[in-house]
Amino acid sequence: EWDNSGYFGVDNVQYDAASCPPASVVDDDDDNDGVSNDDDLCPGFDDSVDPDGDGVPTGCDTCPNDVNDDSDGDGVCDSSDICPGSDDTVDPDGDGVPSGCDPCPDDVNDDSDGDGICDSLDLEACVIAFDDAWAALGNGADPDAYYSPYGVSFDNDGGYGLIGGEGNGDPGNWDLEGTNGSALWGIHPGYHAISFDDEATNVSLDYMQSPLLEDVFGADSFTVFAYYQGAQVDSYAVTLSGDSETVSFPGPVDLLEWDNSGYFGVDNVQYDAASCPPASVGDDDDDDGVSN
Repeated sequence: EWDNSGYFGVDNVQYDAASCPPASVVDDDDDNDGVSNDDDLCPGFDDSVDPDGDGVPTGCDTCPNDVNDDSDGDGVCDSSDICPGSDDTVDPDGDGVPSGCDPCPDDVNDDSDGDGICDSLDLEACVIAFDDAWAALGNGADPDAYYSPYGVSFDNDGGYGLIGGEGNGDPGNWDLEGTNGSALWGIHPGYHAISFDDEATNVSLDYMQSPLLEDVFGADSFTVFAYYQGAQVDSYAVTLSGDSETVSFPGPVDLLEWDNSGYFGVDNVQYDAASCPPASVGDDDDDDGVSN
């Protein structure tokens, strides 16, 4: 109670009691969600609508169906994320699969031949049979002049060079025939090497000596050394006595070298690499239409 002598107004009588008069018509809940403006989590929307249960009403939830919203922070809600845990926007090959979930992130067709190796890492099966080089350059030419532009170099300083073989009339009278086509690399005594610009695997090559060469110059024994990035990784001891021998290295290798004292031929250099020289005209097909 009070006793006053002036004129004024009274409003907003608030109290706690066992019962109250009918509620005032004053609206303190602009969005009519049952939560007063001062306590409203999402003004303008119903605070009670929160299907993912993350405490953020749908009207203000950037990912209303995801309790953790965008857990990997890539701007894509978890329920729409193509690659959870990785950035969906990183897709350098443009195949629609983000790098974090792409088995071949740099290849639009991934592993197109189904061999378990991504296209960008897939190696070609290369064959150097020397017939194409001999046909282009002639007898005695340095094979390096033909093949080095394609990433394979031949150190022929101590050698003879390309020979046609018996199938081409045996120029130079080597009495030799290549193991893949007629032509081959004729070897004189001295140092020889084959180097690859890119690493090569599954490397093999045939060394051969004719009975005539053995009769005139004797059998030859030497060791072929294989290197990769400057370190020796393998070696193979060769003994030729009027016959041929295949030397193989699983690799990777980038250099083969040997130093011999006799005369013989080299042919059918095979290897896997990122790219190959033009296909040789040597016969690597046993007449079934498929290369050996």
